Amino acid sequence: MEIPNLVEKLYNTHKKNIRRFPCHTNRASAIGSPCERQLVYMRVAWEQAELTSLTSQLIFDEGNEHERIVMRDLLESGVKVIEQQTAFKDDLTNTTGHLDAVIEIETVKDQVVVGIDHPPLEFKSCSPFIFDALARYGEDEYMKAMSEMGEDYSWLKKYPAQILLYCYAKASKYGIIIFKNKSNGQMKQFILNLEENMDYLSTIFEKAKRVNKAVALFYNTDGSKKFEVDSEDAKKLLPAKINDPVDCKYCDYNVLCNPDITFGNPLRVENNPIVEKAIDEHFLFNLYRKAYDKRNEFLKVACKDVDNVIVGKWHVAGKYNKNGAWLKKITIADEMKMLQIKEEEERIKKIIDSNK
Repeated sequence: MEIPNLVEKLYNTHKKNIRRFPCHTNRASAIGSPCERQLVYMRVAWEQAELTSLTSQLIFDEGNEHERIVMRDLLESGVKVIEQQTAFKDDLTNTTGHLDAVIEIETVKDQVVVGIDHPPLEFKSCSPFIFDALARYGEDEYMKAMSEMGEDYSWLKKYPAQILLYCYAKASKYGIIIFKNKSNGQMKQFILNLEENMDYLSTIFEKAKRVNKAVALFYNTDGSKKFEVDSEDAKKLLPAKINDPVDCKYCDYNVLCNPDITFGNPLRVENNPIVEKAIDEHFLFNLYRKAYDKRNEFLKVACKDVDNVIVGKWHVAGKYNKNGAWLKKITIADEMKMLQIKEEEERIKKIIDSNK
C-alpha cells in the first residue's frame, strides 16, 4: 500500500489561497504604511506584487482560524456582537476595509442603562515574542506600543490607522483591539481613543488623498493606463522612495521599486552545532530570567513583613536591613522536596557550565 504524503496535500490546499487581487481603493489595513510609493504600487501595479510565500500564507491562514475561535468564544461569553466582517468604505478618501466586529456595550448606573456604545473590535494574532513585548504596555498605550515595536516589526505601523478609521466610520469614541498569543492562547486588550488621536487620523486622511491624486495620474479618463509603472514617465509621478532597511525588506514591491539601500551581507548557512546549542539555551535561560524577575517582584510584595511562616513546602522568613528595606528569606521545609530541587539545580548548573 502506498501511503500518500498528507502534509503535501495540506500544503497544496493552502497554496490555493496564494493569489494576487486587483486593488482599486486604498485599503484600511495598509493605509498606515509609512511608504506612499508602496500604496500607489498597490493600486497601479498590483499584478507585479511578489506572491506570498507558503510560509507567510500558513501564518495568514492560521491567524484567520484564531480569529474565528475568538469570535465564537466572544458570543459564548455573552458579549453582544452586532456586526461581523462588515464592509467599510470612506468615500472622501476612497478607503475600504472589513471590520472584524462591532460590539454593543451598555453603561449601567443604579440598575438603569444610561448609555450604549458600539465600538469596533479588531483582532490580531501574534507570535509569543510579539505578545511578550506587548505585555509591557498598558491598556491605553496602543499607539505607543505600535510606534516603538514598529521599529523592529514594520507591519505593526499599519495597525493604528485601521482601527481609527473604523472608529471614525462608526462614530465611536473608542475602539477595542485584542491580541492573541498563537502559542498558548493568552490574550491582551487595548483601548484606543478616537478623539485623542484625531491629529494622527488627519494625517492618514491627507495621505490617502495624496495617493489618490498620484494614482489618477496613471490613467486616462476612459480608465486605460497612460504608461507602465516602470517607465520613465511613471518614475517622475511616483512618490519618493523611503529607503528604509526594515520597511523595504519585507515590501511586496521590493524588486519593482529597487530601493537605494542594501540589506546586509548575503545569507549563508553554517553548520555549527555548538553555537546553535548555545543560542538555543541562551534564549531558554532568558525566558527563565524573565519568569524569575516577574515572580520575584510579586514575592517582594507578598512576603513583606512575613516572618517564620510555613507556606506549603516553603519556610518564609525575613528582616529589615539598615536602610529600612525588607529582606525576604525563603527555604525549603520538606527534605524530600529539597532533594528534588537540588537535583534540578545540578542539572541546570551542568548545562550552564558546559557552555562556559
